[in-house]
Amino acid sequence: FTGMESTGYHFSIGAAQLSPALRRFAAFFTAPLLRQDSCEREVRAVDSEFQRNLQSDQRRLFQLLKSTSAADHPFRKFSTGNLHTLTNASQPPHAATRAFYETHYIAPKSTLCVIGKESLDDLQADVLEAFQHLPAGIGPPPAESEPPPAEVGPPPAASFSAVAPLSQSQLGGLLVMSPVRESRTLRLMWPVPPEETFRECKSHRLLSSLLSHEREHGINWLLTRGISPPLATSFSAGLSYSMDDAAFFTVSAVLTPLGLEQYERVIELVYGAIHQVRDAVAAGLPDHHRAERATMSSLAFEYAEESDPVSAVKTFASRLHTSSSATAASLIAQPYTWPVSTDADTLSRLLHALTPERALSVLVAQNVETDQTERWYGTPYALSPIPTERRHQWASAPPHPELSLPPPNPFVPDSLALLDIEQVSTAEGQLGAERNGAKHGVENRPKNGVENAAKNGVKNGAANGMKNGADTGAENGVKMGAENVAENGLVAGFEEGVQKVADARVPSRLLTS
Repeated sequence: FTGMESTGYHFSIGAAQLSPALRRFAAFFTAPLLRQDSCEREVRAVDSEFQRNLQSDQRRLFQLLKSTSAADHPFRKFSTGNLHTLTNASQPPHAATRAFYETHYIAPKSTLCVIGKESLDDLQADVLEAFQHLPAGIGPPPAESEPPPAEVGPPPAASFSAVAPLSQSQLGGLLVMSPVRESRTLRLMWPVPPEETFRECKSHRLLSSLLSHEREHGINWLLTRGISPPLATSFSAGLSYSMDDAAFFTVSAVLTPLGLEQYERVIELVYGAIHQVRDAVAAGLPDHHRAERATMSSLAFEYAEESDPVSAVKTFASRLHTSSSATAASLIAQPYTWPVSTDADTLSRLLHALTPERALSVLVAQNVETDQTERWYGTPYALSPIPTERRHQWASAPPHPELSLPPPNPFVPDSLALLDIEQVSTAEGQLGAERNGAKHGVENRPKNGVENAAKNGVKNGAANGMKNGADTGAENGVKMGAENVAENGLVAGFEEGVQKVADARVPSRLLTS
């Protein structure tokens, strides 16, 4: 597979055949044939894949972002290639491929991960034997003891003001694209430091969570449920297109027809939510926001299912590529490891980088006005500056009155220790008795629905463990049940009263387990 800045190769095989297969795999890199006829076939395969993706809106948007980006940044390059680009370059395809191999397929630019049933010593010996002829050598033998991890400080302040890879026309601009299939999406994209710079502090993940959580009174809730009729059907936020010198912090919404008509209002609401988080950080962000995410990440790591070996080697080799100073332990645990306190300085700088002046707003919808055509995919689009007055309006947008940061989540556990079996049995028996008592009272009510419902339901429920809350619950249950029964012959209110008492008597840990 080929990513933004690296290419990966992987295979799986029966455990007993790993050692000989590893030697054959290594030969691909140490002594490739790179025959001219094979190169020509691959050129046609690349072009066939390009032709197949011409109608893919995902590919079209990705290339449109690249084609309108800064001319001097590698992000602008054509992402896949086709017959024209591969056969009309300065070098013939075969010569260009050979030169690329000699430049990049060398040990210092490579990372490797191997999983097998053999011991670590045996696996290491197999790797050294198989890859000893990789160009540029294999470097010095590994140290006897693992070196301490390199210190990773916060990203420098200057990196938050960099605008690469956006072009001047993209900064503060609106990019409109007409898709092949019906869709209505809105993106706001800001250039920020690369993902690796947030590896320790996790500021990008904390901000993503604060903006995209689905609890009430967040911007996600406001756009999809809080405003009626809704302006969006989904909402997300986080890093995208991470490179070695930059990344994008991206907010994305799938709009409703009304949201498309009022997309500028959606943008203003998003900026209001960003400003709310920014002001909260300046005032001192409550630590439960970080602590809850740290807890859930720790639990996800502690109770993770065993990984598929192929997925694992791909993941670890990629992490090695971007984290050259990482230790073996950090390669596995680092994505799940949160700091003990919020890096308010880095989070604040990240938030202050999310301004209308530095943003590229992207609107994808059919029947929009376009005036240009993208070179490689023929995508209709328009790129224009957003009026200064409108940008200033968004820059000072207040939070919507319904917006607020989420309170502590009572369902985030502080302990996963098992309850005592006797405690669980007692609570379950008590709950069952209370519910059976309520059910028995309802089933045996006479036509007048009052006397027996109260007598059987409340008496049986109270007799089985509702002593502390029975008086109030029974009174409310009888009253509500009697009123409903008298009017409609039902005891819905009575059941609700008894159920409230039953729920109040059950330990919260049992209810949420």
